[in-house]
Amino acid sequence: MHAPALRPRSSSELLDAAFQIVRTRFGPLTVLAAVAALPSVLGYAWLIVGISTNPAEAMSLPTALSALAVNLLASVWWMIVSGALIVAVSDAYLGRRVSPGVAIERALSRAGTIAGAMLAKWILIYIGFIVLLVPGVYLMLRYFAVPETVLLEDGGVGRALDRSAELSKGRKGKILKTLALAWAILIGVYIAFYTAIALGATVVPRLAATVGLVVTLGMAVLLQPLWYAITTLLYYDMRVRHEAFDLSLMAEELEKQG
Repeated sequence: MHAPALRPRSSSELLDAAFQIVRTRFGPLTVLAAVAALPSVLGYAWLIVGISTNPAEAMSLPTALSALAVNLLASVWWMIVSGALIVAVSDAYLGRRVSPGVAIERALSRAGTIAGAMLAKWILIYIGFIVLLVPGVYLMLRYFAVPETVLLEDGGVGRALDRSAELSKGRKGKILKTLALAWAILIGVYIAFYTAIALGATVVPRLAATVGLVVTLGMAVLLQPLWYAITTLLYYDMRVRHEAFDLSLMAEELEKQG
C-alpha cells in the first residue's frame, strides 16, 4: 500500500484497510505483538507454576507483591513496545519497509514520553468516567490519537494531548463509530474463544487455567496488531480530513521524484 492510497475513508473502509495491512504484514506485526506480550507470558507462567507447586506459598503476601510488581513492569513494557506496532503500521500504510527492529528502536527512544502521555490520557479518561459516563466517553474520543502523535510527530506529553484534541475536533462521531466497530469485532472474537475455553474446562478441568492462559495471550498477540492498525489508520484519516495530509504527502513524493 503506497502513499497515493491515502484518502478520506469511511469507518468500514478503515477497518478493511486495517485488515489488509495485518494480512500483508502478518509476520513482522505478530513478532512485535509477541515481544510486547513476552513479560506478561513469563509473569503468568511463573504465577501458574507457583500456584500448582506450592498453593500456600502462592497466596502469601510476598508472592502477591511480587506478582503485582511483575504485572506493573509487564504493563509498562507492553505500553512502550506496543508503540512499535504503531510505527510498523504507519510504515506499511505509507508504503515504507516494515522492520520490527527499527520499530522497536523507535518506540524505546520515546519510552518516557509514551508512558507519560498514556498515563496522562487514561487518568483524564478515568476521572471522566468517575464524574459521569458521558465525559469519560468524550475524553476517550478526544484523546484517541495520543500514542500516534507521540510516535509519529515527535510530540511531548502536553503536545500529544493537544494534538489529539485538535484532530478529533468535529469528528468525534466518526471516531466513535470506527472504534465501536473495532471493539465489536474484537469482543466478538474474545467471546467466541472464551466460550470454547469454558467448554474445554468442563472436559479437562486441570488444564483449564493453562489452556485459558495460552489462548488469552495468543489472542492478544493476534488481535493487538489489528487494534493498532485501526487506530493508526484512523489517526491518518483525521489528518487527511483536517490537513489534506494525502495531498501534502503526494507533493513530497513528486518533489523527490523531480
